[in-house]
Amino acid sequence: MFFCNGRIEMFSRRVENLKAPPIYEIIELAKKYEDVVYLNIGEPGFDTPDVIKEAAIEAIKGGITKYTGSLGLLQLREKIADYETDYLKRDIGVENVIVTNGGTVALTASVLLFANPGDEVIVLDPWWPGHPRSVVIADAVPKPIEMKYNKGAYTLDLDAINEAITEKTKGIMIINPNNPTGVVFSRRELKGLAEIVEDNKLFIVADEVYDQIIYETEFVSYGEIASSLDNVLIVRSYSKNYAMTGWRVGYIVTSEENIKALQKLNSAISLSQVSISQYAALSIYDNWDVVREEVKRMVEEYKKRRDIVVDALSKSKVFEFATPRGAFYIFPKFKLDMESIDFTKYLLDKARILVAPGYLYFGYSGKRNIRISFSGPTEKIRVGMDRLIKAFQN
Repeated sequence: MFFCNGRIEMFSRRVENLKAPPIYEIIELAKKYEDVVYLNIGEPGFDTPDVIKEAAIEAIKGGITKYTGSLGLLQLREKIADYETDYLKRDIGVENVIVTNGGTVALTASVLLFANPGDEVIVLDPWWPGHPRSVVIADAVPKPIEMKYNKGAYTLDLDAINEAITEKTKGIMIINPNNPTGVVFSRRELKGLAEIVEDNKLFIVADEVYDQIIYETEFVSYGEIASSLDNVLIVRSYSKNYAMTGWRVGYIVTSEENIKALQKLNSAISLSQVSISQYAALSIYDNWDVVREEVKRMVEEYKKRRDIVVDALSKSKVFEFATPRGAFYIFPKFKLDMESIDFTKYLLDKARILVAPGYLYFGYSGKRNIRISFSGPTEKIRVGMDRLIKAFQN
C-alpha cells in the first residue's frame, strides 16, 4: 500500500498477486558471505560479439536515435522474415513479425492478446517464472501442468495437458529449450501438443529464446509443426543466443491479424523499441557468418561447462537429474529430506555456492530440486562443483 494525499491506497490485485520469489531472499543472504560462487544467474557468461557492438556505436554516431514505430525497425523485420522463412519452412513476411523490447515484453503482450480476466492459461511445471507472471498481469489464472520425469528425462505430459483443458482454458505456454530443466522437446511431443491445441482451438505461446543453444540433439520449432500461425505466437530473443541480455530486443512471429492487434499492445506498453539495439540486432544478419562462429564457440564452451556439472553431480551420490540438451541450466533433484530453500541455504553456508531453489520460483514440483546455471566462467563452475562434492563427503 502507499499514501496519497493522506489516504491509504491499495495496490491493484495484479500487483498483489505478483509474489516476490524466495530467490531474492537468498541473493541478499549471499551478500553476507565472502568468496561465493554464483551458479544461480540465468545470463550468458560471454560478452556481446564485437561486430554487434560496433554496429550500435555506428548507429549512435549516425544519429539513429529516434522512434522506430511500434512494429519495430522495418529493415530488421525484413531480415527476421527472411530468416524465419528458412527456419520454419513456411512463407513468413514482415506482416508476420513484430519487434519488442526483449522477450519478456513479447511474452506479456502475447498473453494479453488472447487472455481475458478469469481465463486459464496452462503453464508447464517446472516453469520459468516469467510465464505465470505474464498470465497474472493479464488478470488470468496460470494452470500448472507437471512435466513427466522418469529415468533421467523430462517429457511433456500430453494426457495431463489434455485432461486439464476446460471451457475457461484459453491458451498454453511452453519454453523450448526448457528453463530450468534443459530439456529439448522432441518433434513427436510437439506434434502431439499441436493436435491438442488445434482440436481445442487454443492459443499457444512458444517461448524459444534458447533455440540456438543445443547439445547432441535436434531442435524443432513449434512454428514448423503448427498447421497455421493463426493461434501460434513464436517468441524469440537475442538475449541468450547472442549474449545480448542488456540490449532488450526480442520479437514475435505470428499471423498478420495477430500482429495488428499486438501493434496496439506494443504501442501501449513501450510506444517504440530501442532504435540502437535494433540496429545492433540488424548487424547479426548482415554479418551472419562471423556471428554464427561466435555463437558456435559459446555453445561449445557451454557444453564443456555442462559436462563439468554433470560429472560432479554424478559423483556426489546425492542427486538424480536429466542431462541438459539445451539452454545452460540443470535441474537436479536431491535425495535428502529438506525443502529446496533450506537445501539452497545449506549449500551457501557449507560450500559457499549459490544456486536457485526449485520451489516456488520454478513451480510446485521442485520441492526437492535446485537450478544450477552453467553459463558462467569455466573455472568458477569447476570451483563450485568441487565445493559441492566436498560438502557431502562427510
